[in-house]
Amino acid sequence: MIINKKQAVDAINAMPKDEYEVDEILEEIIMLEKIQKGLQAINEGKILSEDEVEKEIKKW
Repeated sequence: MIINKKQAVDAINAMPKDEYEVDEILEEIIMLEKIQKGLQAINEGKILSEDEVEKEIKKW
């Protein structure tokens, strides 16, 4: 999944403080990417319902 520069800048600008460690900024961008991956999975139907997950767990 690729995020564009505007998305990264918007995510940083939405952070409440004015100064951050580099790690904090990277964590924010990584979280944005993970959210986008999840939304893409939903749009592509690559998710399981809670009932489906429960059935899979019972097979273990």
